Amino acid sequence: MKVAVAIPDVPFVEGGHLVIARELVRSLRLYGHEAELVFTPMNPLGKVLLAYGATAAIDLRHDGNGRPIDRVVSFRYPTFVLNHPGHTLWLCHRLREYYDLWEEFQAPLPTYTALAKEKLRRLLVHGWDKRAFKRLGDRVFTISDTVGARLTRWGGHPWQTLYPPAPERAYRTEGYEKSIFAVSRLVSHKRVGWVIEALPYMENKDVRVRIAGEGPEEEKIRARVQELGLTDRVTLLGRVDEEGLIREYSRCGLVFFAPLKEDYGFVTVEAFKSRKAVITTDDSGGAQELVGKSGAGIVTPPDSRETAKALDKIFSTPSELERLGEIGLRWAEENLSWERAVKVLVS
Repeated sequence: MKVAVAIPDVPFVEGGHLVIARELVRSLRLYGHEAELVFTPMNPLGKVLLAYGATAAIDLRHDGNGRPIDRVVSFRYPTFVLNHPGHTLWLCHRLREYYDLWEEFQAPLPTYTALAKEKLRRLLVHGWDKRAFKRLGDRVFTISDTVGARLTRWGGHPWQTLYPPAPERAYRTEGYEKSIFAVSRLVSHKRVGWVIEALPYMENKDVRVRIAGEGPEEEKIRARVQELGLTDRVTLLGRVDEEGLIREYSRCGLVFFAPLKEDYGFVTVEAFKSRKAVITTDDSGGAQELVGKSGAGIVTPPDSRETAKALDKIFSTPSELERLGEIGLRWAEENLSWERAVKVLVS
């Protein structure tokens, strides 16, 4: 089967949808399909309607040699407006600023005119999305129940959850150090700094934190580490390569991942594949969902003192770190499979 895996082209940003798309192309080829990554137009928020229109005009029924393309798989806006009879959506998210994040998005708009423009764009985007989902019918899968619940709330469209497995890497376990590993883009909604705020409340002062990632919050995090006097306990690693990432997962005691209302979060399943438990918060969306379903971690309220208590408790019993890590690995191996994803999406 010839499959076009379509994603919007967002320059210099490698989000989760791109990771899923690349892994899906690799897996489709592995299981005997002809697959290609196809990039579709994308614009900043104020011009996103142009991207919707340009995407809707793309004809993916045939390849460049005139041969039929049997299936199209897309992941997010505006690519899901592609018109193809074999279109399947594996939804990461819609334009969240016009759905579940609308209140936060519109609140700081400076003028009534700015608000009116965004309300109009929002109305038009909702119209595009409604038509696209009607055309997709029952060929809609979501990467988590969290994403599916948003579909139910805004539009009531039917969906099925299909969890993406971790990217194919040589995950391993070298031990369980007295350390917490956090990896993410350093942006505000990823809340990497949350674990730093918990450290001063911990009774166990031997636990260290290692943070991998880059982003606009990096200097703010660095300054906060100095302000709290934690330079001997917190290490900012910056960008790490694949081997460095695997090494950090393999040696840490557990992984901290508590973004705000995350769609999914590969960090959680990568931790599981490394036999590491995950500590998260009850407003983290997909991360909370995966930890809750697997039982391979800890969920706390979004409060630094509560996080500190949970960290003290688990680091006081090293065998618990290993036990939860084994649970996570077993859950990932039993429930997450690229072979299954391929069968579901192209059947």
